[in-house]
Amino acid sequence: MVPVTIIQVSCPLCGVVRLDADQVTLRSDLAQYHFKCPKCWGETIKPADGKVSRLLVEAGAVVADPERVSPALTLDDLIEFHEHLDDEIEALLG
Repeated sequence: MVPVTIIQVSCPLCGVVRLDADQVTLRSDLAQYHFKCPKCWGETIKPADGKVSRLLVEAGAVVADPERVSPALTLDDLIEFHEHLDDEIEALLG
């Protein structure tokens, strides 16, 4: 069994929490890392300078591939998806 590195991070609501390294994701292209708090389930994003990034990588944090990260959905995307669903439902029922 491979030992898991534990990382201490700070949740704005719960304070210091401990996570397995693979529960922390680093976005080096944005100079930030994020995690989901195991107590409140809140998503937290923190800045990650060079030193923090290096420590997270060495500890085994997940490094997000910026080429594979999808852009955020826009309102237009949601409207288009809704219209597509309406068309699909109409085709199935009609």
